[in-house]
Amino acid sequence: EVTDPTGAPITSTVTADDPGGSPGYYTFTLPAGDYTVREVCLPGWEQSWPTPTNGCGSGVYDITLRPDQQDTDNNFGNFQTSTITIVKETDPLGAAQVFDFTSNTIPASFSLSDGESQPFPDLAPGFYTFTETVPAGWDLDLVECTGQQQSIPIPTANGVTVELVGAEDLVCTFYNSEQTATKSGYKWNDLNADGVWDPGEPGMNGWTIEVTDPTGAPITSTVTADDPSGSPGYYTFTLPVGDYTVSEVCLPDWAQSWPTPTNGCGSGVYDITLQPDQQDTDNNFGNFQPASMTIAKDCTEDVFWCDDIEYQVTVTNTGAVTLTDVLVEDPIIGLEETIDLAPGESRTFTTTYNPCPPVEPYMIYLPVVMRGADFAPVLAQPSSRASTSADQETIINTVTASTLDVTGVVTATDSCSTYVYRPVVTKDAQTVFTRTYKWAIDKSVDEPGPTLMYVGDFVEPEYT
Repeated sequence: EVTDPTGAPITSTVTADDPGGSPGYYTFTLPAGDYTVREVCLPGWEQSWPTPTNGCGSGVYDITLRPDQQDTDNNFGNFQTSTITIVKETDPLGAAQVFDFTSNTIPASFSLSDGESQPFPDLAPGFYTFTETVPAGWDLDLVECTGQQQSIPIPTANGVTVELVGAEDLVCTFYNSEQTATKSGYKWNDLNADGVWDPGEPGMNGWTIEVTDPTGAPITSTVTADDPSGSPGYYTFTLPVGDYTVSEVCLPDWAQSWPTPTNGCGSGVYDITLQPDQQDTDNNFGNFQPASMTIAKDCTEDVFWCDDIEYQVTVTNTGAVTLTDVLVEDPIIGLEETIDLAPGESRTFTTTYNPCPPVEPYMIYLPVVMRGADFAPVLAQPSSRASTSADQETIINTVTASTLDVTGVVTATDSCSTYVYRPVVTKDAQTVFTRTYKWAIDKSVDEPGPTLMYVGDFVEPEYT
């Protein structure tokens, strides 16, 4: 179109073939004077000539025509823009890793994570290169460009170069996968608790194996199961390269033999650094069921001298394995028994013990009854436990249960105390002792034998 110097439109035309048949031609026949000649841009096009000052159509020809002048070569150059969109996809999906890129256009650098994209619209024809800085622990597997395109993308080191002709809309996806390694092993029943997987010791399914990062934060876990050949106790992890700790979650009533525990079952771990494509095998965990039992001994707390002390001893299997040949013994009270106990089973023994030494014949112990000022009978009481009287003593004895398991001798002990008192009468009063009893007396008689007697003698035979 043609306008006057004020911008008022004068005339316009549409490009077509010239007389020789070449397309894109236009011509105006105008009176001599000053004019501006410009183009009207179509959607999706940009102007290359005359150099635009403010978008497509802003590049113009300002001319002064003279009489009979033929002003030629007032050409307009245009091109169709293109769009390139860079997309990031990772394996595993949703990875938090950030990938940095550079390009030879604007923006010259940008960053993407999984599922993100960076569009580059309104690109002029030319060559465009996009390059990824591949992070440690990752591989760039593929760069794939799809969409409306007129040229084949050219692979470059860690990227791609695209030649744009115009009116192209490309999506170039950078596919990255995290470098991985495998960590595997077995859980086995260490029947002899020696930390060595011996022939005949079975693998165990159903145990949880955990993976944590160096800070102890959990990453993943699995449960032991059959391996591909059907052998039980197997576990495996596919992990990105890096540092990890692999540990087991112990089940109740089990102990760990391998790796050597530092603080109870489950504290034996594998600290590992996995390299790309590494297959770290034989990270095995050994466990066994230890013997466990308790023994409880109860006894009479307070007795008078020469009273029987009653004892009750209970042995309980608190573990998960049967205990055989458990020796229960208390030498003081004469207890010595050998028993077997199933898991959870208890056995109780009851016996008595009398601390008195053997007494002389006919030595009788009577209850002490004293009468006070009011002559009311009062039974003498034992002195206080807090007393240091020599009339008290304490009998303390210990019972022991012992057996053997895979780790050696297993023992359990318990003790109880009995306070023994002699009756102590501390009241200054006249006492009356009352006791009804029966005697059984054996008597032997020594016969006197012959005796010489004179007139007037009196003799009494003597006997015992």
